[in-house]
Amino acid sequence: MANFHTHLIGAAALSGVAATALTVGGVLPRELATACWALGTVGGLLPDIDLESSIPGRVAFTLVALLGAFAAMLVAAPKHSLAELAVLWCAAYGLLRHGVFGLVNRYTVHRGLVHSLPAAAVFALATVVGVHRGLGASATTAWLAGLFIGFGFLVHLLLDECFSVDLLGRRLKRSFGTALSLGDPRQPLATLAVYAAAALLWSLAPPAPLLWEALTDQRLLHTLQQRAWPAHGWFEGGLTLLGDALHKLQ
Repeated sequence: MANFHTHLIGAAALSGVAATALTVGGVLPRELATACWALGTVGGLLPDIDLESSIPGRVAFTLVALLGAFAAMLVAAPKHSLAELAVLWCAAYGLLRHGVFGLVNRYTVHRGLVHSLPAAAVFALATVVGVHRGLGASATTAWLAGLFIGFGFLVHLLLDECFSVDLLGRRLKRSFGTALSLGDPRQPLATLAVYAAAALLWSLAPPAPLLWEALTDQRLLHTLQQRAWPAHGWFEGGLTLLGDALHKLQ
């Protein structure tokens, strides 16, 4: 298994690449790029929330609790006083950080259902529904948020699979195949419940045809291919501007 720093750096780096690529391709608005990068980074920590003693679990749930508490406060802001909002924030944070986290650790097994592909779908779709219905964001914004949570989650699973291959010993470790699982055979009913939850969230999620059209459009790939390398030399004009600035300082 990859360690905490590998998961954090891997999710942050790849989410940053994805956010930059979609911004360059005109799919992701610049004002949402940083938020989507942060969601992808958080998603990269979520698969280990079922391990109470893990650093990823504590960090991930703290971040989720903070984001959830602020989201609840923003939703209630138009109708309540600042004092009421402060109480709501504390209650939401305590419920998410200690109540939900406690239930997850009590009823899940590490590298079980939470550490699986259907769980990735549940987290991603729950983000979509929460951002759209709870925060009132557009369908496109909600789906971008959910996709980055799911992307970071998948990065975590793939890193664990990569680290289950011993290249020097040319063998597969016993953990190979347990990260990209479709469920937990030890918990058949719970596995069915996770699939049912994913189906329910899918039915509640808003359609976003324009986003899917943009993501599958050949022009996106063409734009990224054109922007992959400088067309007229590295940092065209940048060195000239730097030289002019240095000249003025003299």
